[in-house]
Amino acid sequence: MEGLRFRLFELERVGSTSDLLRAMAARGAPEGTVVVAAEQDEGRGRLGRRWSSPRGGLWLSLLLRPAAALAPERLSSLAPALGLAVVEAVEPWSGGRPLGLKWPNDVVAGEPAPGGEGEADGAPRRSRDGSAWKKVAGLLCEAVPGGEAGRAGAAVIAGIGVNADLEPEALPAELRGQATTLRRLSGGPVPLAELRRRLLEAVDRTWSLWQASGFAALRQEWLARAIWLGERVQLQGAPLRPGDAEQRVVSGTFLGVDEEAALLLQLPGGRVERFLAGELSLRRERAQA
Repeated sequence: MEGLRFRLFELERVGSTSDLLRAMAARGAPEGTVVVAAEQDEGRGRLGRRWSSPRGGLWLSLLLRPAAALAPERLSSLAPALGLAVVEAVEPWSGGRPLGLKWPNDVVAGEPAPGGEGEADGAPRRSRDGSAWKKVAGLLCEAVPGGEAGRAGAAVIAGIGVNADLEPEALPAELRGQATTLRRLSGGPVPLAELRRRLLEAVDRTWSLWQASGFAALRQEWLARAIWLGERVQLQGAPLRPGDAEQRVVSGTFLGVDEEAALLLQLPGGRVERFLAGELSLRRERAQA
């Protein structure tokens, strides 16, 4: 399969790289078109959240054109797949810290927390082994009108944000307990051009494999990076029924993901249920009296 041919548009400041690329896709922009901004005023993450995008981060959106329109279930596996590409790209600046994947679309780093401190609300969640994880990058994949004859609905925008060459203090105060940066992890500057090159090369390889073989070909590699496997977790925003707007909160043991990157939870009583959407967090059990 032929690789992506990247067409790069570098901007100083935009509202959202994904919104700009959406308009370009509607006008027929080719696959591989990339919009990069030094700053975003209206960057967004999952569930409509604002993605803080100060100068020093790597903020880009990439246009992908699969051979046919994707079913929602297939599209939902793309962000977890591309998370592996982000891990590959940022690893040289991890400072030797472990990098993990938080379902469905976050890249996290195992940054040590001060010893003896409790976990205030909003602080990084610790696994049973004491690991504390902070977000270093995130992804958002969206299906958009294709803009080419016979390709309507077949375009996908992959928005990727990396907290790269900036200190955590540059992030909003409410995020500093949950996020970190490559500059903090590596202890030195992060060359954005080199990071971008590595990221696009890794995305190219992952996209080709995902198109040819689906998430199944990447599942074991993803599970090797997954955080909270085997632990009690809570899933918020899970649809009550497939396609239902009504939502619920579900608690269970995180068993992993299936070959379509759906989350597998073992519920109380032993039944295993799969989920395609929701916000995962580590469940804290109350101490027994």
